[in-house]
Amino acid sequence: MTYGIVSIVNASLERIISHLEEDFGVSLQLATKIQKDDLYTFNYTVSSDISDVILMLETIAGVDIEIK
Repeated sequence: MTYGIVSIVNASLERIISHLEEDFGVSLQLATKIQKDDLYTFNYTVSSDISDVILMLETIAGVDIEIK
């Protein structure tokens, strides 16, 4: 983490979601089927609101994610 920015590089969507769950202390669920072999690079700031981070990830990956 540099300057409060978390960078997740070449990671599966499941790994990114797991990282978000740990960082934000929430439980997330994918509401969309995904391709397991797709890899993403995803960045967010630690001061971001979880709903903003989820919206950004949903837009990038074309999925729906729910907070449980």
